[in-house]
Amino acid sequence: MKSIVKYSLVIAALTIISSSCGSKKVSATENSKEIVLPIKNFKSDKSFVRSISSGTSPNMSFAKELAFKNAVNEIAKSIDVRVKSFLEDYARQSEIDSSIDYKSEAERMATISTNQALKNTKIVEEKIFQNSDKTYTYWVGVELSKEDLFNSLKNNISSSKIKALHAEKVEFRDAFNKNFDEN
Repeated sequence: MKSIVKYSLVIAALTIISSSCGSKKVSATENSKEIVLPIKNFKSDKSFVRSISSGTSPNMSFAKELAFKNAVNEIAKSIDVRVKSFLEDYARQSEIDSSIDYKSEAERMATISTNQALKNTKIVEEKIFQNSDKTYTYWVGVELSKEDLFNSLKNNISSSKIKALHAEKVEFRDAFNKNFDEN
């Protein structure tokens, strides 16, 4: 009988310990606060590549400059990867001299084209906030026309080793549009 009582106490103790030490389900939003961007409904579409970003500084004009640079960098990263991939795929599908290193040529052209096209990036929306610590947070929504990007690519292809990509070809325009319309 003594062993039954001990056994019962051990089981009760283990049950209490396991229920108190067990994992708790925690909500992903329990201690979180949703942040709502001040610029809404600003996404890339068939005509423009867009980005929203912010910058914070005690100097209002520097906050704006930071926000603009951050937004342009986001656009640059996005289009750089897509342009390289697009050019490599297009070059492989076209009948081009096999001695050309498509990858390195595509990277070179993508970098040059992206940098040239980014000069046409425009601020479309902007909002500024003064924070409690007297700093400014500047939000910008910037966009780059896909037509500007296409023209930059077309001009660089004309002077590239991959001249067989004749940028004036309808197939090149169609391939470009198909690639960049997939957001």
